[in-house]
Amino acid sequence: MNDRLRLALNFSLTILEAATGYGKSTAILAFLQNEIFPTYWFTISGADRDPKLFLAKLFTAFNQRNEYLGNEPLRILEMEDSTPQEAMIALVNAISTQIHEDTLFILDDFHRVSDIPEIMSMMNWMIENIPPQLHIIIATRHSLAFPSLNKWRVKGNYLEISKEDLAFTDEEIKRLFEEQYEISLSDKAVDHLLTKTEGWAIVLQMVWQTLQRNPEISIQQVLEENRQSKLSLFEYLADEVLSGLDPEIQEFLIKTSILSKMDSLTCDFLLTVDNSDKTLKYLHNSGLFIEELRPGVYRYHKIFREFLLNRLQREGKTKRELHLKIASYFRAHEYWEEAMSHLLSAGDFQQINQILESIGEKMIREGRHETIGYWINEIPQAVQREYPYINYLSGEVNRYQ
Repeated sequence: MNDRLRLALNFSLTILEAATGYGKSTAILAFLQNEIFPTYWFTISGADRDPKLFLAKLFTAFNQRNEYLGNEPLRILEMEDSTPQEAMIALVNAISTQIHEDTLFILDDFHRVSDIPEIMSMMNWMIENIPPQLHIIIATRHSLAFPSLNKWRVKGNYLEISKEDLAFTDEEIKRLFEEQYEISLSDKAVDHLLTKTEGWAIVLQMVWQTLQRNPEISIQQVLEENRQSKLSLFEYLADEVLSGLDPEIQEFLIKTSILSKMDSLTCDFLLTVDNSDKTLKYLHNSGLFIEELRPGVYRYHKIFREFLLNRLQREGKTKRELHLKIASYFRAHEYWEEAMSHLLSAGDFQQINQILESIGEKMIREGRHETIGYWINEIPQAVQREYPYINYLSGEVNRYQ
């Protein structure tokens, strides 16, 4: 897989397309660990659907390396008489004059905005105009309809990576266990692993976690359960690994699974502790399916997070209380996207209505009707009818669209 991703340096655009659980982000992060290329990273959320907000976060991503390439584009974007195109031109100019070596720009979870024509058009323009030293890698769950995609395909100007490319071969499995996990496997064990896991990266990693905590058992014993799918095998192995951890670590994992991204301050508030930074570093260093997006900011692998959320779901009331608690944190800091996400998960529509009454019209005037529409669409129709202001905002969103 690393060899395949290294080919991205020969193209302006690489599209990595695979369903959830195939390890798109993990594959990119693993590749970057062994390389020295300058990298900028933008993980897209469902609240980044407004073109202006999308651009603002895209520009901000180019400030990650303390080079502040995004400052001038951000300034232009905020000018009343400027256009998004002018801000995009400023970014491309900054990249052209200040980046002098092969550099990667990762857009993760791009499928969240791929149905917004204005965003697709802006990214199409950027891909067409970036200098040759910048290489864009887009990770997405489904195919993308860029206006110029067929032209790029005919000219061989972009690289496609599919879920088949993400699967480990027998040779790669053998090398993974020997070089990364320091476990020597027989050919029979490798064949058994390939048959049972179909080369799915996260299940291979979970097998290693199980062996690490139970050195007395063999790979055949780990996989001897007759399971019908990779997902059920993962859940079985994940449960085995989780049960072997200290209760405090188990609690941390399960409760923080409500967070799409984690940093020490957020986790400290959620759990009422003061040592989350140490716990996050420990989890990352132990290889427990936690990815470092940038220094101090982490997230769980999607499939592992779903497993943890299912465990939390069994506690019912606790899950809602956690969502409400962290929503209060984000609301106090006016991080509206995060606050609304957790309030929607908690089903607290009264608070949602209060926030919309406070910021809804202002956001629409600022051109952020896509975000408002996204939030409203997440509210059940029957509930929407109980709040006249939500219906008014829905009408305003439709008028702008």
